[in-house]
Amino acid sequence: MSFSAFFRQTSLGKGVQVSDAQMAVASLLDTFTLDDTATFIDRLFPNNVKRKRFGVYLWGSVGSGKSMIMDAFGRWAREHRRNLDVQRQHFLEFTVNYMNHDMNRVFNRNKQRLLLLDELQINDIANGMLLGRLLNDFANNRNFYLMATSNRPPDDLYPSGPGKESIMRIIEYMNTNMHVWSLNEPKDYRRDLVFGESSTKSNFLHPVNEDTYGLFISRFPFEKMNIRRLEINDYRSVELYRGSVEYECAILDYEKFIKGNVGPLDILAVCKTFRKAIGVVNVKKVETREEARRFIDFIDILYDNRTVLVMQMDCNVEELFTKVDHGEEAFAMHRTLSRLREMEFWPF
Repeated sequence: MSFSAFFRQTSLGKGVQVSDAQMAVASLLDTFTLDDTATFIDRLFPNNVKRKRFGVYLWGSVGSGKSMIMDAFGRWAREHRRNLDVQRQHFLEFTVNYMNHDMNRVFNRNKQRLLLLDELQINDIANGMLLGRLLNDFANNRNFYLMATSNRPPDDLYPSGPGKESIMRIIEYMNTNMHVWSLNEPKDYRRDLVFGESSTKSNFLHPVNEDTYGLFISRFPFEKMNIRRLEINDYRSVELYRGSVEYECAILDYEKFIKGNVGPLDILAVCKTFRKAIGVVNVKKVETREEARRFIDFIDILYDNRTVLVMQMDCNVEELFTKVDHGEEAFAMHRTLSRLREMEFWPF
């Protein structure tokens, strides 16, 4: 079965009506070969062999269905290309894992490999150099295939900053060696998602007062949440408001976590340990670009893991980023608000 047929069939089975633009991308994926096996001559003279395009870069607007298509492609590959070792990760999670390992350790050595990366982004020069290393690994190994999604076309991934010239060479290499396809779907489908008619089912409670705090606490097995600190490694830990490994849920204080000195490793550790639900008390309007980046990373990982988020807030969702200069983070902030609108009514 072709991927486009699989995508239409499985989407309709879930009650999802796919758009013409989404089907157009699915048809393009039918042309992406996952069989670039080296011949005997290729193995004798590997330096003379030029690979076919080893990946797909799919970009489009927020909520247009990029991740839905990528996840369906992963399911199709697992069912119809059983020789493939398929892995899917958010780009932030992958960069943390990949920083200390090469691709042969990340994947099963004995199979062809398909890596699905959601929300590819370049926030700084270190991030860009890591992407360059990743692309080089894929270009030099015929068993590696890549599919990535992003809100931006490749040339807009790094509008300005230190090392721009070097990073633009990496982006040019990506444009040359990957299929770059756009999902021309202006609609944000998350706005159509409805999880209940009653506003009392919202997971986002505001303003910050005793009444909303009582409602917030009632969502959690509070008396059984006895962990106050999560050990990340031998030299780093994160303070929790409350947590329970048994119930896989935690409560965080916004001031100490998002506004504190936390990095991607801390965010990943918390989100991976407490996968069912995470609550955040005293959420305030974001004030700085650094705070915005931490909050965006936090929401991205929760959304990727399908972890329920409960927040006690001093504002509504639409006001979260009104105090900070959007600048180059405008795309990411827009994506975060779109995801929060959906997450607000996830059942808990």
